[in-house]
Amino acid sequence: MAGAFGLVSESLRKSFDLKIWLCYLLVSFLNLVVFFGTVIILLVPSAAIFYFFGFGTFSVVLWTIIGVVGVILFFYIGAVFLAILLSIAKDFSEKGKISLNEAWENALLRAPSLFFATTIITCFLGILLAFLMWPSFLPLADAFSRMSITPESIFDPQSIVVPFVQSLMIAFTMLAFFLLIALAVSPFTALVAPTVVFENVSAFAAIKKSVIAARQNYLRNLLSIIIYVIILAIINGFFFAVVGGLDFLGVPFSAMTGFPVISIALKIIEYILMAFSTVITLSFVTVFSVNYYKSNYFGFEPERQHRQKEEKKEPEEERQEEKESETEPPSGGESGAAEQGSGDAQSIKLEPWMGKRI
Repeated sequence: MAGAFGLVSESLRKSFDLKIWLCYLLVSFLNLVVFFGTVIILLVPSAAIFYFFGFGTFSVVLWTIIGVVGVILFFYIGAVFLAILLSIAKDFSEKGKISLNEAWENALLRAPSLFFATTIITCFLGILLAFLMWPSFLPLADAFSRMSITPESIFDPQSIVVPFVQSLMIAFTMLAFFLLIALAVSPFTALVAPTVVFENVSAFAAIKKSVIAARQNYLRNLLSIIIYVIILAIINGFFFAVVGGLDFLGVPFSAMTGFPVISIALKIIEYILMAFSTVITLSFVTVFSVNYYKSNYFGFEPERQHRQKEEKKEPEEERQEEKESETEPPSGGESGAAEQGSGDAQSIKLEPWMGKRI
């Protein structure tokens, strides 16, 4: 348990740094520009199809193709920016400096494998969710089938309300079950992306390595992820509460005072807080991913604990070197050679880095 708390607390401490915040703010802005540019590029052919072909079958097929291409593009763009953020977090965590050029070059090399890895994980979780959620549609399907047989039941409120409530109860139960399964496999899935980015391996090799590495300390990994999710929820919940409060007070306050400028100012503050929340979240997520990767492959020790061990180790090493230098015999051939020269013979003790006594 101490290892899980140390991992999360060290990640949280490292993520609160102005340098990485500014860098992530720049990367997030570039991500938004690329995202909206991609949306515009996809909307132009969609509008052209509607203008030339209308709502026919051919148009639907073309729109489907454009939609699939758009989803693939968005996934790939997300993989590129995720690789950039992880590379930045790794350099910042290890070297204390950030190089956007190196992060960009590294992201372009790792993006294809990261894209395939995230696609595999997303498809697995999506198929699992669909498999668990389909029973929730059975009560509604049964109700509609009975309506087709007895049309007069359409006017009975219970014929719709009761199946709808049953469907909601089944859906919430299955969703909770899905979240438990997703939490149970999260120690393995959380290790895939950093493995791809930091080791430049294929998607399947990264998944295999992640499963082998994460299962060795499964309970510690699971506990660290639970703590990490709780802290993440607290951070985002705080910012959403503040933003919601400002949004709730903005319109009535402007109406009472008659100054719409106040409402505009509050909106600007809300956007600033939302951007700040996004930057903190990205920083915490990526720094935790780096430390989580290190803890599973190389072992992780919080920086403060490592510094304390080093401080305790230094006096012990100095005492050991002093003992070795005191017990080391004098160098040279005959014992009388040390007594040559003018004056009394002396044995001069040098510093440990000089290596010997003369």
